[in-house]
Amino acid sequence: MKIFLLTVIFSFSSAAKDKSVGAQGQLKCGTAPLPLTEVTLWAEGGESDGVVAKAKTDEFGNFRLSGSGDSSGMGKPEVRVSHQCSESGVVSQTECPRNVSFAIPASFVSDGSKNYYWFKLGTRNLATKQPNEQQANCTMVSTTPANPETPESP
Repeated sequence: MKIFLLTVIFSFSSAAKDKSVGAQGQLKCGTAPLPLTEVTLWAEGGESDGVVAKAKTDEFGNFRLSGSGDSSGMGKPEVRVSHQCSESGVVSQTECPRNVSFAIPASFVSDGSKNYYWFKLGTRNLATKQPNEQQANCTMVSTTPANPETPESP
């Protein structure tokens, strides 16, 4: 009986330390959905500082992801998206990725390992510049010759 009681107490105290968070929404590039785009649920603090969950958008640009961790690791949760939607509304594999984050209010963090409150991001058109957006630092490799006007040797 004592072992059972200790197990129950331990289970409740462990569950009380867990926090969970979830987000859902739709991503677009101009008027078209943004499919197969990686969406990351991120949180600061604790042992799980960083990625809480990852998912890719479906063919319609929809995503839904949730994750959990210890209570110290659920500080300032956010949704992060890295995409190649240009400001003209076209997905371009030759452009450097644009990174954007959306803060999740603390009221959407649930106690326990199961998420109960979904943060609804809504539909976001990533062709328009978003608050907190950053351009990735990258160098694109050119596939054209350095001097295309130079004739080839015989």
